[in-house]
Amino acid sequence: MLARLRLAHTPGVTPRAACRLVAACGSARAGLAAGRGTWKRVLGAARTDALAAGPSEDDARRELARVRRGGAQILVPGSAGWPESLDELSDPPLILHALGDLVPADVRGVAIVGARRASAYGRSQARRLATELAALGITVVSGMARGVDGAAHRAALDAGGRTVAVLGAGLARPYPPEHAALMGDISRGGVVLTEFALDMPPLAHHFPRRNRLLAALSRAVIVVEAGERSGSLITADHALDLGRDVLAVPGRVDSPGSRGTHRLLREGAALCDGVADVLRALGLEPDETTPDAGERELGRTATERRLLAALRGEDLDADALLEAAGVALADGLAAITALELRNVVRLGADGRYSRS
Repeated sequence: MLARLRLAHTPGVTPRAACRLVAACGSARAGLAAGRGTWKRVLGAARTDALAAGPSEDDARRELARVRRGGAQILVPGSAGWPESLDELSDPPLILHALGDLVPADVRGVAIVGARRASAYGRSQARRLATELAALGITVVSGMARGVDGAAHRAALDAGGRTVAVLGAGLARPYPPEHAALMGDISRGGVVLTEFALDMPPLAHHFPRRNRLLAALSRAVIVVEAGERSGSLITADHALDLGRDVLAVPGRVDSPGSRGTHRLLREGAALCDGVADVLRALGLEPDETTPDAGERELGRTATERRLLAALRGEDLDADALLEAAGVALADGLAAITALELRNVVRLGADGRYSRS
């Protein structure tokens, strides 16, 4: 872990370059120990100088200690909680800083992204979609930026759902600053992720890197509002490269904030005017899965609906059910009991729950 942390936090060494060194040498530790000759052959002279001046093992130990004191953790490929969908990237991160805990449902979420300077319409559409997705037990993924991102995160939390925020800065430098409280709420109702060192500021070139993670963590990406040069279009491009579905919310034809989304629609993105469109993109049947068509009646709270969603397709024991649904122990057990009393779920002789 320490070697990966050192390599990941070496200024001037991109994730793609770091992956190239790891592939050439077999591991991050071997790559750092290889020396200047190998570094120059694999990465070139400039990155060789960067590696020579990079963080030491003591620096990495201090960073790791600070991460843990702050209540966060560092994830590496193969460790518990590592989102395997990131391995689909050609330049996956070497590590992730995580504030909060990832659950299986989080890496099958839906990203909602859009303009920082969002209109009232854009923010309202983000809230509407996030609320409906959260009610279905689908994790909402976004970038914690102003505008559409912040509206989506907050709506998912208010609906009792889970949300994942991916940052373009370190955990000690929440951006924008006014979202520091939101970041804390997300860490308790989901997880905050970043590949950047704790004190790394939000530099402009970090956000395209952040956007590839948003796409990889999601089954589909919804662009709510975007101008012609919006970073949300970069997220959409990454999603298409990864084979994810891209949806766009139509806007006013005379609004500059609609030009990016309308271009996506002309180029083949699916039109999104409600959660049913998202479900169809995911290969689900809206009539069977929308809250208004049975699920809202069966599951009377967001927690109950998350449990029911986790029971689609397989029976689970209590521990596996709570983990798959991403709900807290006390709330989850109470909700399971309520569902049993209403004969919505039943406990089998094998100790596993199923939908009645």
